[in-house]
Amino acid sequence: MRPSRLLTAAAVLIALLVGRAGAQTGSPEAQYQLASNDVYAGLPFVLAIVAEGFDDATAPSQPTLTVPGATITPLGVEQGGQMTVIINGRRMDSPRWLLKYRVEVAKAGTYTLPQVTVSQGGKQAIVRGGRIRVGELKASDDMAIEVALPDRPVYVGETIPAEIVWLLRVNPRDQSFDVPLLGMLDKLQVTPLPAKNPRQVVSFPAGNQAIELGYVQDDVQRGGATFTRLRFPVLITPLAVGPLDVAPAQVVAKLETGMGRDAFGFPAPRVEMFRASDRPRRLDVRPLPETGKPPSFGGAVGSSFSIGVRASRSVVQLGEPVELEITVKSSQRLDTVGLPPLDGPGQLPRDVFVAPSDPPVGELAADGLSKTFKVSVQVVSDQAREIPALAFSYFDPERAAYQTIHSDPIALSVKGGAVVGAAQVVGGGKAAPDEPAAVAGPGEGSLAGVELALSSPGAAGDGPLSRSLLWSLVALLYLVPLGALGVQAWRSRTAGQREEAGEARAALRALRAEIERAKQTNAKDAAVALPRALRACARALGRTVDEQLIIRIENAGFAPGAGADPLASELRNEVADVADAWARGPRAGGTSSAAAIALLVGLGVLGAPALARADAAATAGRSEYQAALDATDPAIRQRNFAAAATAFARLARERGSAALYTDWGNAALGAGDLGGAALAYRRALAIDATDGRARRNLAWLRGRLSGTARPRASSATETLFFFHHAWSRDRRLLVGAAGFALAVLLLLPWRGRRRAWAPAAVVPALAWLALTVSVLVEDRRSDDAVLMRTLVLRVADSTGAPPALASPLPAGVEVTIIEDRGEWARVRIPAGTTGWVPANAVERVAP
Repeated sequence: MRPSRLLTAAAVLIALLVGRAGAQTGSPEAQYQLASNDVYAGLPFVLAIVAEGFDDATAPSQPTLTVPGATITPLGVEQGGQMTVIINGRRMDSPRWLLKYRVEVAKAGTYTLPQVTVSQGGKQAIVRGGRIRVGELKASDDMAIEVALPDRPVYVGETIPAEIVWLLRVNPRDQSFDVPLLGMLDKLQVTPLPAKNPRQVVSFPAGNQAIELGYVQDDVQRGGATFTRLRFPVLITPLAVGPLDVAPAQVVAKLETGMGRDAFGFPAPRVEMFRASDRPRRLDVRPLPETGKPPSFGGAVGSSFSIGVRASRSVVQLGEPVELEITVKSSQRLDTVGLPPLDGPGQLPRDVFVAPSDPPVGELAADGLSKTFKVSVQVVSDQAREIPALAFSYFDPERAAYQTIHSDPIALSVKGGAVVGAAQVVGGGKAAPDEPAAVAGPGEGSLAGVELALSSPGAAGDGPLSRSLLWSLVALLYLVPLGALGVQAWRSRTAGQREEAGEARAALRALRAEIERAKQTNAKDAAVALPRALRACARALGRTVDEQLIIRIENAGFAPGAGADPLASELRNEVADVADAWARGPRAGGTSSAAAIALLVGLGVLGAPALARADAAATAGRSEYQAALDATDPAIRQRNFAAAATAFARLARERGSAALYTDWGNAALGAGDLGGAALAYRRALAIDATDGRARRNLAWLRGRLSGTARPRASSATETLFFFHHAWSRDRRLLVGAAGFALAVLLLLPWRGRRRAWAPAAVVPALAWLALTVSVLVEDRRSDDAVLMRTLVLRVADSTGAPPALASPLPAGVEVTIIEDRGEWARVRIPAGTTGWVPANAVERVAP
């Protein structure tokens, strides 16, 4: 290619990029786009509006599409990447938004898309109308699809097997499935079964997402022909009562129809697109009977269950915890099966055992046929002789009745004695005041290995500065050097003016001295000196001399007979009045200093109240904590721990002290409040990442959680520099401000020593820069939160929505808040699963 053509092509490319960049940075644009080039009647397809040029903060509004003869369902808005253009070294990014719709038409033909408007705040983009050509698909005897459902009535909550069957006589290409059963997420919970062969997996659409289903392949005879059969098994759990109508499943694929030749003349198979459809299906979902429902029923529905219990020890001291491992097994998967509360009827007697009131969270085995629940109970009566048989009830759909089974009892030997305290659990000794090593919390088991020593008695005042005092000090450290810099600049700018002012003041002093001297000298001498001083003072002040006054002074001094008498007092007083009038002009200096002093005093007074210590409240909390350690009654001990937690929580919020937040966490652990403990430790580490007690105890709490709920790494701090990891934000703000003040003060020309001090300003200036950058770039993780109670993670913001996980999430799980919606919040757990929880059950780490 010639150079001229290369230059022309480059110019065209640059023009296109510039035009594209202008579109990205100017008015937004939007257009229709099909997910597939081929769309067919009776087969749902995805239509999208691709919008560019909008902001990435909030999603654009999704307009309603109305097309005659078509059923259109919005699938939501999501980001689909971004457009990046670099012009003259400037990078311009613009997000690409995808507004998706599910479209289904019954007949082939051409359909007209309407012109709509996409809006985001004050921005708008008009989507021009267009046309879609929808083709007609033929059926083929070489392919079929079926959905196999139970032919009997089923019960709500019952997990039943279903199967998608795909029959083929020839090899398919580019297959596309539409199985409405998988997309009924508001009425069914669909659980894919693990694939036996990782290579035998096919993706199926399920609502606005996709699921991977493994299949089993075999051959089967149908109508005298041999078909290859692919069976995709799933488990479904009905969530609503009533008849459940399932639309026909469909599959579209390219099938070989014979042999032909390709573009080069070589033999090649001919392919054509075909469709296979199933018939509509219906599932009769019945409610569970309320009559005869036992209190030990936890939602299990099936025909075969067993329960076993193991205890961590059979000989215990009164007040010591016992770890129970409860295993439920069945011939079907147990994803949705839970246990009833262990302190309920038919479970552990409340006068003998203290058990958690919330159902324990289970861990599902790899095959899904067994589920293990681990829980810690506390023995509070020396009359305990066994861990009694635990009841487990389930509904048997084959018998249409509830069934109850029991575990085997476990012999237990309880030694007498007082309920153990903190240090006794770990070391067997007597707990010293304010130095507990572990606490047997109600229902939470032994806390051996947890450092529950309280902070030192004076730690309530060792926390970070209050907000008002902190910002007062930071403001002072910036304003004082800036004020000094301003004074130096003012002095440099007004040097000439101040020199003139000095001359004026000297002239005024000289005039006043001559006025005083005129009282002692004779009138002749005064008639010479006073006019000279008046004229000099007038020149220095830029004033006009009253010549009549000078004439009268000279006439009085040189008048015959004046002799040795002083000048008349009336003239001297008139000259003094002139001097006073000239001296009453504007004065410079003093105002800035006075204002700075007033600022310092005012900020000091503002910060002074924040220095007050809450010693009385801290003492009360410590007293409750020690009373809990000394108590022998579990109920009294729990009440005292709860009172201490309340006192420490109030103090921690007022003072913002990491030590007090850790004390709150320790008391919450003793009270069995795992959510409060996790929240307190996270807030302590957010204030002081080096707090060893909070770090170790939070790690202990995380270790109690299952793998899906346990954070992979500590999210309390993020590292940048050493001080970013080790210093709190308040300390970095304060030290950075001090570095700024020192650097500015060293650069100021104090008494001509600027050259000697200026190099020393480099170190504090670099410290200020590094600390300021650390504060600006840190991720404060304002969306980090903690679940405060055990609850079910749901797929939608409704109490009737299906659970997103097979088991409830326990209190203390650390989550990230994605969205707030009234009384609900959408959160992400550490494993990445998202779902909805009540907003009042989650507390942000950032107070």
